Amino acid sequence: MLMKDTIQRWTACVDARALETCRLDSMDGWFLLGLFLLILLAIYACRKVLTVILTWRALAWLPSLSRRLSNWVKARDYTEEEFFRADGAAGPWVERRKQALDQLLFGSPFHRRQSSAVSLRARDARKI
Repeated sequence: MLMKDTIQRWTACVDARALETCRLDSMDGWFLLGLFLLILLAIYACRKVLTVILTWRALAWLPSLSRRLSNWVKARDYTEEEFFRADGAAGPWVERRKQALDQLLFGSPFHRRQSSAVSLRARDARKI
């Protein structure tokens, strides 16, 4: 009822034909301030919702999902030999896996030189 009366009085002030019936009450200022704050809050909330919607695809779901699912999977400790035979591989495959892992770990001398050169350049660039 209060809101209806206030809106009727305000529309009477907007209508050029009814300017003589335009009268403002002492509570109109507070009502207008509350309405203004409500509009500001609605704009702020809409901007936040729009930001969430627009960045939804960029959200990394996998880390949080994997943390939740990690409770279902139990950790297993393997020796080096058990690690290479975890899927039931035979002897030649185990040796091939060990050689491949060693090659990745130690790499070729050519790659080591390139990697060292890049590391030195990066270190020198940070000193500048």
